[in-house]
Amino acid sequence: MAFSDEVRVQQLLGLRRYEEARDLARQSLVEAPEDAYMISQLATAERELSGDAEALKIIERAIALDHGRASYHAQRAYYLSHLGRHEEADEGFVEALTMDPTNSFALTARVEAIIRDPRSAKRRTKSERLGAARYCADSMLSNYPNSATSHLMDAKVRLANSDFDGCDASASQALRLEPDNAVGHQLIGLAAEAKGDTRKAGDAFVSAQRADPTSSTGLEGLRRLGKGAAAPIGFIVFLLLRTGVRAGRATGSALAAVLIIAAVGTAAYYVHQRRKEKALSKADLSSDARAILDQDEKFS
Repeated sequence: MAFSDEVRVQQLLGLRRYEEARDLARQSLVEAPEDAYMISQLATAERELSGDAEALKIIERAIALDHGRASYHAQRAYYLSHLGRHEEADEGFVEALTMDPTNSFALTARVEAIIRDPRSAKRRTKSERLGAARYCADSMLSNYPNSATSHLMDAKVRLANSDFDGCDASASQALRLEPDNAVGHQLIGLAAEAKGDTRKAGDAFVSAQRADPTSSTGLEGLRRLGKGAAAPIGFIVFLLLRTGVRAGRATGSALAAVLIIAAVGTAAYYVHQRRKEKALSKADLSSDARAILDQDEKFS
């Protein structure tokens, strides 16, 4: 493989030009079919185009050629975690970190995998799993203190443990290192939302959306804030109507009619409350956040 091909594939992946990266990687592998590194790059591109299952098949080819490379095992574990095969994924991360305890990708990907699904089929409790994530985040902070990713992983673990102030502080540190990091803004928004600080959460979600317009996470956060504490209207009405029908069968139509009227009245009340809560929630947002929500509602 020419070194220029390696650099070009990396550049294309960084630019999210995945089809071009895949095509160039395939072309390079025709000349050097046992180039494990290029196979791993091909897996990265293929995941974006065809999904984790296809990427898993490809990275296993790289591992077969170079079994001692920690990053390949971490890559495989990353795909497994997204496929929901969490126990296999965790074993893969442990293997990768045994080979290279400071491998940044393995540490980061293991934190992400645990946060995504902290359950375990091997009787490990959620707290034990989050303890493993805490260890990886601490290792990131110790070995890469000037990396925004280290502080983001710390923030995610803190958020998962309901340490909202700690999450805010860590995400803020990440933003000092990378001011336009969308994930940092999202985490600040989530922590503020959990604490009930609607104004701060809204501004953070606006910043997240501006930092990465291709992601809908910031907008989804604003939508949640704009809705307020919506009542389960449909479910309540369904229960009342069902009760009315059953009561009607058992005792006659008079009681059923009363319950149906009650259901309608309850629905009207909760619709009014929902509108009131929504208006109050939007009033707590900044003008920028309200403008984005108004545009979203207009075009939804």
